[in-house]
Amino acid sequence: MKHHTRRCVIFILAFGIGTVVSPPHFAPISQFALAAQASSRVSNALEQYLRKRISSPGGKLEIKITPTVKSEQGYFQEVLIAARPVEIKKMRFSLLRLRAKNLHIDPKALLSQHELKTISSTTTLYAEVTADELTKALSHGKDSSVMDLRVRFVGQQVQVSGNYNWGMFSGPFTAIGKLRLASGHKIVADIQSLKVNGFETPEFIKNKFSERINPLIDYTDLPFKPPFKKLVIKGNKAVVYA
Repeated sequence: MKHHTRRCVIFILAFGIGTVVSPPHFAPISQFALAAQASSRVSNALEQYLRKRISSPGGKLEIKITPTVKSEQGYFQEVLIAARPVEIKKMRFSLLRLRAKNLHIDPKALLSQHELKTISSTTTLYAEVTADELTKALSHGKDSSVMDLRVRFVGQQVQVSGNYNWGMFSGPFTAIGKLRLASGHKIVADIQSLKVNGFETPEFIKNKFSERINPLIDYTDLPFKPPFKKLVIKGNKAVVYA
């Protein structure tokens, strides 16, 4: 019995000395944990970027980001943006639903340069914009802000009025045109009639006026490059599909 007790004491002492000489080994942080941290960092940066640039004055904004296991490399399963109303840059929409699937962005540009660069995405869009919202957008334009513009929908046409100032062609004006999708996923107004001081202007003045107000809506103003596919005028609003 005493011999058995002595062996136990020796084993305990040996184990204790070994523990002191060789301290416990702490496993390094796993690659999975590091990847999860990087993924969360990119996801958080993306949400902060979107919320800083998109707002819903007096309304409700929903932004939902679904990451993937490669989100640290800029890959996301889906990003959903929904709001009524919504302001993005100079543009305001009364309703917007944007969904970007199989999204790939540049994480370095987002984290280091605070820029959202979309490499690839399957982006769909439903957006409604009223005549008043188009008026507000034009009032912020570099070439149209001083023209005191007012937009109205007249059937399937758009009417723009205000004060034109270009040499001898200056004064109150009324322009009639039609909204259409242009190349480069832009929405423009084709001017068919432009009257200044009640007189129809020549074609080159119509072209000059078009250059000053177009594009009315550019898809680059929206995140994830929604490729505009359809434009429909319904009453006092235009509906854009992508």
